[in-house]
Amino acid sequence: MSMIEKTIVYFSSPGEDNTETVLALARRRAEEELGIRDIVVASVRGETGVKASKIFKEFNCCDSSYWL
Repeated sequence: MSMIEKTIVYFSSPGEDNTETVLALARRRAEEELGIRDIVVASVRGETGVKASKIFKEFNCCDSSYWL
């Protein structure tokens, strides 16, 4: 029988302080586990998109911002 193990990361509190860590974890999984090269990031103000464009700079990355 085969087995798959995954790591789960929980943050002690929500908020934008976690954004860069989440993006770095997503990059690692996209690159090492999934082989994904195309990344779409949703953000309200565009700040997450800017951070993602730096973290995913070798990827095809686009920001889908919604301005209020």
